[in-house]
Amino acid sequence: MYVTVSLIHGKPGYAKGVLHVIIYLHEIKMLQEKRDQAVQG
Repeated sequence: MYVTVSLIHGKPGYAKGVLHVIIYLHEIKMLQEKRDQAVQG
């Protein structure tokens, strides 16, 4: 958590990129969970 905060204060552009990656991975996980639920019925 502290590492993320220091990144945001140190390099805004880099932190924004990291944030986008985290959101992207979260979206993929949500989609996979929905797909798994659909397969299970």
